[in-house]
Amino acid sequence: MSQITSAYSIAHPHYLMYKAAEFALARADADEKLRSLHVATVYAMSAFALEAYVNDVCAVSIPEAVWGLVERRLNTSEKIKLLEAYIPFSTDPSREPFQLLKPLFRIRDELAHCKRQVVEVESQALSAQPLVIPRAELERHLDDVSLAKKLHKGVFDMVTILHSARIEKDRETHPFESVAASLFIEVKLTKVKG
Repeated sequence: MSQITSAYSIAHPHYLMYKAAEFALARADADEKLRSLHVATVYAMSAFALEAYVNDVCAVSIPEAVWGLVERRLNTSEKIKLLEAYIPFSTDPSREPFQLLKPLFRIRDELAHCKRQVVEVESQALSAQPLVIPRAELERHLDDVSLAKKLHKGVFDMVTILHSARIEKDRETHPFESVAASLFIEVKLTKVKG
């Protein structure tokens, strides 16, 4: 009879966040009335998914003594750069997908640390027909479904590169392509034949 000798679970919140962004992206195309709400969700959840995945890769790829010192001090871009010293891949911040890090986290920061933006109409524009109401940068981003799609795909592509380079893969499937939502928590059991 087999006996279970050890068990552990691995949480994969990056999967949950990426799927939330994917769902919101589908809703953004279908629901014009609430589009900006869905697009905001795409931006935030895509950034969180990437950040969570990068932290997960760092935790298993960077020596604990180093990771413990830098985990809370580095932003996601800096962590990706640090990973280049530990796993076989390289980034080019001037090319996609890694050039999308700046706009993705700039928009995430606009959402997370929003400051009031007042955009005034110039006096000459007040007499223009039709009157064009100025919009703040964040407001323009929240209407931009194509940018949300591009950044969401960029996150997928960056994770693909990181996943392919990992030395120790805890599962072989792409972190965002699993058909089982239950992979948010993965349980591993070790049996010993007795």
